[in-house]
Amino acid sequence: PDNTALGSFTIHGVNLAGATLNNGGMLLDTFNFSAGTLNGGVITININGTFNWSGGLLNARCIVPPSAFLNLTGDADKTLADTSGPGGQIFSAGAGTWTGAGNLIAGYGSAFTNNGTFTVLNDAMVLNNTGGTPQPVLVNNGEFTKVAGTNTTFSPANGGVAFNNNGTVGSLSGVLSLGGGGAGNNGSFTNGPGSETDLAA
Repeated sequence: PDNTALGSFTIHGVNLAGATLNNGGMLLDTFNFSAGTLNGGVITININGTFNWSGGLLNARCIVPPSAFLNLTGDADKTLADTSGPGGQIFSAGAGTWTGAGNLIAGYGSAFTNNGTFTVLNDAMVLNNTGGTPQPVLVNNGEFTKVAGTNTTFSPANGGVAFNNNGTVGSLSGVLSLGGGGAGNNGSFTNGPGSETDLAA
C-alpha cells in the first residue's frame, strides 16, 4: 500500500499468480509469486518471512533480510526486468535455495545480490534476455553453493550475466559454468570431488 494515511503495518501474505500488481512498497510475512508482473516499489520480507518465487516478471526491488528465506522453485522461468522501468533487483541476506527446472532470466541493469547463503539444487540456466548495458549481474558476498545436478550454466548469450564473487563459491556437484564473466574482491572458489567451476567467459 502507498497510502501514508494507513500508517505502518505488516501484510501477512500476498499471492501473485497472474496479471500485474503495481506497488508502492510493502512489508510482507509471505510473498508467493508464481506468474504475472510485479511493478515498482520495494518489497521487504519480514523477519522469519519467506519469498517463494516460481514464475513471473519482477520489475521492483525485493529485500530478504537475515533470518528470512528466499526460494526459487518450479519449472517456469523467473525474470528480473531490465531497467527501462524500475528494473528487477533482489537483495538477499537470508537463506536462499534454487530448485526446479525454471531458468533465471535477467535484463540489462538488473541485479541479484546474495549476502547470505544461496544453495543451487538444479541444472537450470542463468540467461541474459536483452543484451545492452549495464550487464545484468549476480553479486555473491556470502556463500553460493551448488550441491546437486550436473550443470548450472550462466550462458554467454547476449553478453551473459556477470558473476561477481566477493564471498565463497562451492561447486560440490557437476559443473558450475560462469559464461558471463565477472569480477570480485578476495572471493574464493572450491570444487568437490569430480566437480568443476568453469570460469571461461
